[in-house]
Amino acid sequence: MNIPSINALFLLILLTLLGTDEINAQEIKVNAKKNTFFAEYSLEGPDYSVNYDRIFARSKKLTYTFRVGFFAIKDKTAIPLGLTILTGKNDHHASFGLTLTPQMEIKRSIYGGKNNDKSMYVFPSVGYRYQQKKGGIFLHAATGPLINMNPPAYNVWDITTTVAFSFSLGLGYTFGK
Repeated sequence: MNIPSINALFLLILLTLLGTDEINAQEIKVNAKKNTFFAEYSLEGPDYSVNYDRIFARSKKLTYTFRVGFFAIKDKTAIPLGLTILTGKNDHHASFGLTLTPQMEIKRSIYGGKNNDKSMYVFPSVGYRYQQKKGGIFLHAATGPLINMNPPAYNVWDITTTVAFSFSLGLGYTFGK
């Protein structure tokens, strides 16, 4: 997959996520807990991450959330950033998300030098989320293609792109206003 087709895919996903429903200035008032901390495990890309997720807007049919996370192991560090759209008004939701995860790996040479290797994971996903309005246990499962854009350390513009199937599973706790 070349760069123009990845850019087109990203733009299509972004427009789909942002343009699916109008958020009115008179936001729907729902007395629900909005903050979630959760741990997530993934088949591809960073194996795990610890995340904060927050509901930031609601419409009559959809709920919008953003997330930020952190992954670190040995010489690798990654920061998942994502937007998710949830359907449904009860505790069970279909979810449609887009997560961007920049990752950096510091490789040390036996000769004393070091080399920074950077990559970007793009994960458009569809899944299921269990999140109670009153707070408590949070579960989510998502699947979709994981696009890895990986330039060599010596030339960040020479990007190699691979696509793999991925699945993620999250467990956490929802709390607070």
